[in-house]
Amino acid sequence: MKMRQVIRSEYTGLLFRLVLGYVFIYASIGKISNPLDFSIAIQNYRILPDSLSNIMAIILPWLELYCGLFLVLGILPRGSSIIIASLTTVFIIAIISAMVRGLDISCGCTNPADTSDKLDFFKVVEDIFYLAISLYCYFFPPERLTVTKLIHLIKPEKLEPEI
Repeated sequence: MKMRQVIRSEYTGLLFRLVLGYVFIYASIGKISNPLDFSIAIQNYRILPDSLSNIMAIILPWLELYCGLFLVLGILPRGSSIIIASLTTVFIIAIISAMVRGLDISCGCTNPADTSDKLDFFKVVEDIFYLAISLYCYFFPPERLTVTKLIHLIKPEKLEPEI
């Protein structure tokens, strides 16, 4: 099998969609269950005012959860992947900014209460990897392996009861 066929394979797209979706679902759970610690983790980056940090601590994890679920289920996978690509880009910029400014803070990526998860070059590489996968999912969305495609296959006349 040629590399181009592997890259464009429906199964490669499905694998990437599932992996990325799982990562974002997993990352959201600790933040949703502990919004106060997540707000503090956001404030530690010293980018947003405290009031916006609180709002982001409430909204961001739910956005990650829904985008992750949508990717796993194949519901609007292109939209979910471009939102995740945008979020990941912001994460990369925030991490690099904190590292350049010499902030010795924890990432807040999955468990905001875990202060041992410090920022480092590996976090940037990891997020670049997630960015690449999300862009792949956007540009090469699997056509057949999504719930959205299944919904389009069901014709409205099949849903109407017979009289």
